[in-house]
Amino acid sequence: MVTLNTTNTSTTSSGTLTFSGLSSGIDFQSTINAIMEARRAPIVEIENKIASNTSRIEAYEELKTLAGNFATTLDALRGNNSVSSNTDVFKVKQGFLSSGVVSGAPSGTEATSADALMGVTLSNDAAVGSHTIVVDQLAKAHQIRGDAFDSKTADVTTATTPAVTAGTFTINTETVTVSAGDSLQDIADKINNLTSDANVNATVVSASDTEHYLVVTSTETGTDNTLTISNTTTSQGLGLVNAGDGSIKNELASAQNAILDVDGILNIERQSNTINDVIEGVTFSLFATDSNTEITLDIENDLNTVKTTVNQFISDYNAIRDFVNTQRTQTDRDGDGEEDDFGPLAFDATLRQITDKLNSLVAGEVPGLEDGFQSLSQIGITINADFDLEMDEDAFDTAILSSVDDVRKVFSFDFSTSDSRLVYLSHTVDTNYTVDGSNVVEPYYIDIGGTDGNGDVISANADTTTGGTGDSFDINGAVITMDDENSGVNGLKLFFNGGTSASAVTDISVSFT
Repeated sequence: MVTLNTTNTSTTSSGTLTFSGLSSGIDFQSTINAIMEARRAPIVEIENKIASNTSRIEAYEELKTLAGNFATTLDALRGNNSVSSNTDVFKVKQGFLSSGVVSGAPSGTEATSADALMGVTLSNDAAVGSHTIVVDQLAKAHQIRGDAFDSKTADVTTATTPAVTAGTFTINTETVTVSAGDSLQDIADKINNLTSDANVNATVVSASDTEHYLVVTSTETGTDNTLTISNTTTSQGLGLVNAGDGSIKNELASAQNAILDVDGILNIERQSNTINDVIEGVTFSLFATDSNTEITLDIENDLNTVKTTVNQFISDYNAIRDFVNTQRTQTDRDGDGEEDDFGPLAFDATLRQITDKLNSLVAGEVPGLEDGFQSLSQIGITINADFDLEMDEDAFDTAILSSVDDVRKVFSFDFSTSDSRLVYLSHTVDTNYTVDGSNVVEPYYIDIGGTDGNGDVISANADTTTGGTGDSFDINGAVITMDDENSGVNGLKLFFNGGTSASAVTDISVSFT
């Protein structure tokens, strides 16, 4: 007979009854626990896999963020590998304004501050250079007023002086209806509620309690935006036009154009004080005039932005290297007190590929570039003892001040052609080039078989020598794309702007790095 030894029983904090054994002396608790652990082994394995995969996913997400940051910075340095991209930092410009007295100004004349006369905004399309500007006249908006009314809230159609007849008139072809009961303020509101095509606004200006004027102003400057008021009894009654010929009765400001001299070209007129079509990539904002002051605009590459972005490139590169090193370094990741755990991506093939790409990126030279500008190290970006990148600021400053364009070529795709009608559109990682023994880029020679009546290219091919037939391009209208993995120009996409029925042209020289 087996009896229960109650002295070996206990209750856990959760209320579970446990016992260490029966009077037979057998440790049933340990046996049961062992059975339970054996049954849980597959579950534990799944739980461990889930934990491991979760760690890998989290590590991949971190790597994705770091790589994305690095790619964004690279795009800022090299552009987006397309002619339509004008975003790389080497194209960012900055302008400096200064002023001096024009030649022939009266003795004792002092120049007005350039900032008081004009502001300038530059796009990346602006070319480096210097320009002179003289602001002779500002553009102004046309402004008129009506006759005085003794109230701005009373019915104008019952007024005796001036007498307003209910009816309609037009402002810039938009119709305004004056009805019985309308006040001067009501008419101003109706004008302001016209469509945006009217380009006009109105307000009531009160000179005194008994003297109120309807003021109408064009919302656009320049002579092209002179107000036109139809000649009706209603517009005459409001005092906007003269009876008879319908001319403007009370003109407060006539419409006029902006006039400026640029680089010695006199009397350039524009409708607005914001002018963006005189110099490519430059927008002038005119504030005031002074015909005796000549403004000098110097346009330069924004070297501070370039340097800041290159430093960000270094920081992003080092962040990825730090991540890789952390993954490959043994630490106590599971909390068992032993520093014997690698990161979840330590032996991942993707991590190895990225590391190889990074090493190739920063350590290699770019053939075909000028001596002293063929690698990162030659422009002052070196690898330190920890294999991180760092900038030698003196060396980098010397390089960028010496030739910002050569520094640019270290990072970006560079393209040139002997025929301006052949325009670069884009390329792929498969697009390659070669250099000769003197480190000079060897060009490709492209033949264009002319265009048809729609301007579409008839045929195109490329060869490494003149007079050859070479490999053919795929043609889509005026766009030609090399799709031959055995050719160095594979992936190169060009646009031939030859117009309609253009003659065939041979041996167009194309070089790129």
